[in-house]
Amino acid sequence: MMKLTRLTVLAILVGAVAGGLLAADTTATPAAKPAVAQETAVFAVPGLDQVATVKALSKALAEKTGIVAAKVDKEKSQYAVTFETAKTNPDEILKALAPVAPAAKLEKVVPAEGKTAAKPDCSQCPSRSGCGSKPE
Repeated sequence: MMKLTRLTVLAILVGAVAGGLLAADTTATPAAKPAVAQETAVFAVPGLDQVATVKALSKALAEKTGIVAAKVDKEKSQYAVTFETAKTNPDEILKALAPVAPAAKLEKVVPAEGKTAAKPDCSQCPSRSGCGSKPE
């Protein structure tokens, strides 16, 4: 009987230790990055039908931190700029655009919609070869 009790206790201890090791042996997975708050500022910009203007606007934004993407709507003369709210804001973006398009005006600011938010048009970006962001 004593032998059976020792085996039972030993089995319980082995099970507890093995269970603890299995529970402690969690594979290190990188934590999901917290979502970065993004918004899209829509600007009315005359002259978006001119390639030189679009290139100059893209270059002005390339130097600004917090810019995620920009999209041109030539028919509406709108320039939609998606940005990280912690790094910049519509007023700062407007200041960056002013030397190129002094008549630019902020029309509205809307929440960025993930994958449907404005995407970069790398074909018109002066730093397209080295920026690292690719349209999806």
